[in-house]
Amino acid sequence: MSVKEEASGRRSIQVEVEVPGTPEEVWQAIATGPGISAWFTPAEFEERDGKPVAVKLDFGPGMESRSVVTAWDPPRMFAKEADGWFPGSPPIATEWSIEARAGGVCVVRVVQSLFASTDDWDQQLIGSESGWPGAFRILSLGSDLVLSFSLPSFGECVDMVGMARRLRLQYPDAIYHLMARGNGRQDIVCDDVDRDRLQEHLGRAAIRCSWRVYAFAIMSNHLHVVLKTPQPNLARGMQAFLSGYANAWSRRHRFGGHVFQGRYRTELVEDETYLWTVTRYVHLNPVRGRLVEHPTAWAWSSYPGYARRGRRLEWVAYDELLASWAGAFGGPDPAGAYRRYVTAGLAEPPESPWKEAYHGWILGSEAFIDRVRSMVRGEPRRERRRESRLIQGPTLSRVSDVVCTFYGVDRAELRRRGSRHSARPALAYLARSRTAATNAELAAVLGVSRAESVPNLTRRFAAWLATDARAREQLRTLEEELDGSGPSEIT
Repeated sequence: MSVKEEASGRRSIQVEVEVPGTPEEVWQAIATGPGISAWFTPAEFEERDGKPVAVKLDFGPGMESRSVVTAWDPPRMFAKEADGWFPGSPPIATEWSIEARAGGVCVVRVVQSLFASTDDWDQQLIGSESGWPGAFRILSLGSDLVLSFSLPSFGECVDMVGMARRLRLQYPDAIYHLMARGNGRQDIVCDDVDRDRLQEHLGRAAIRCSWRVYAFAIMSNHLHVVLKTPQPNLARGMQAFLSGYANAWSRRHRFGGHVFQGRYRTELVEDETYLWTVTRYVHLNPVRGRLVEHPTAWAWSSYPGYARRGRRLEWVAYDELLASWAGAFGGPDPAGAYRRYVTAGLAEPPESPWKEAYHGWILGSEAFIDRVRSMVRGEPRRERRRESRLIQGPTLSRVSDVVCTFYGVDRAELRRRGSRHSARPALAYLARSRTAATNAELAAVLGVSRAESVPNLTRRFAAWLATDARAREQLRTLEEELDGSGPSEIT
């Protein structure tokens, strides 16, 4: 990384990322309040005479940032200027530009600059440059580009699959079928080590986000998952899951490009009555792909756990899926019934359940589609299911309380700039592994000025864990306290 110097005294860094979508779609994500809020941090544009004059970013209490808009040319470029990072530092200018490329993608380019006669502020520019890739991974892998359109009424012929983006809805207890495909249909796994690692990353995301995973199948160039989100946290969880695996894969294979193809695909499922149909189709994927002759033989899916209890994974909701059949049809042996149901699909391969779905991505009754339509239009739902209290993971507030009690500090110490107290990296590590909190949310709790600084604390605690048995004992005690047992003070 290097800072570009100009004779005028301007010093700058430049970073860029390739994002799927048209310039108009990408503009919605990087140059509107809802768009920036969806992938980065809460944002709001101030307008005067119909034109943006300033943008406010909210990184947490006492950490708001306001920039003056200095150029505005949608959907190609906008620029803004803000006060310096620290008292006495020069103002920072940031220019965003969008360049359309072939294949339905755009290059988003960010240039940050300041004027200085010396290199005193170069390290701040370099630090900013190193932080942008993390934000860009969210934008390119897990963000919801902001699109405004309504679901058509019954009888209207609108090809929603052909639209540039499929609408993604998040709400409590939503059930999804997800598919993440390799970039350019390239393989996302090269060997069993990759398959094991991808499965591990999925399991961590499921535990951290309290997802109820009913089925998954890891193929060569794509991944299928069927899950329920008790909390509306699909985008956050998938971003952490996919980017975490992509980074590990890239390091192992020394690869510099994108691993996954833009956005993962989502289909909505009304309720548990459809689960057997959808999960059977997923479990038969390795057979359709000619990887094995029977789904039991494919180790990198959830089906072996349905076939043999001894092969179950702790984060797959096997019994919930089986109970959905027992509740609807009864019978003393739902596990045997499900195995027979899947095996029957070998002799008579079933059609994709999405052929019967509304516009190919909503599987459910007319009443369910009406509810989805009302959510798209922004109308409040009359009936919302209560989030299940039994399967929610700990909140960021709960983790903060446990850490503060354990280390004997208050929250003010966590927020104190420059503090080297062990509680800060411990909180960062626990929150990233046990909650769905974003780096921006953690930055507010930890008193750091930039969300990109949070991983530094996480890495610090991880390094301590690797070299110090005391750290591992403290982590075990903290996790026991979070789970409802164990002492709550440091020893």
